[in-house]
Amino acid sequence: MSAITDALPPRARKAMLVAISALTAVLLLVLAWFALSYVMSQAGRGRVLPALRIPQWWIIVWVPAGFFLTGLQYALTALKNLRDPDIWLSTAVRDGYDLPQKDADA
Repeated sequence: MSAITDALPPRARKAMLVAISALTAVLLLVLAWFALSYVMSQAGRGRVLPALRIPQWWIIVWVPAGFFLTGLQYALTALKNLRDPDIWLSTAVRDGYDLPQKDADA
């Protein structure tokens, strides 16, 4: 999946990862907004699950929460790539294959 970005020079790879992370963050946050609108419309209808008698929106409220948290994680990755000189795949994983292992001797 990363064949194109792996073939790029470091500066271009970093720019590509910032763009991908930022675009993905925006897309996920937009999806979170639409999912939240859907949950709010379901909550307004007052429907309940027949067997459990709990509101139906309790089951689907996790979808916008998941979209939001994932979008936030991608936004933080884009920010980390903008601030740090290294290239980061996520906020905790640096890009590269020959990174030193911390506990190699243990």
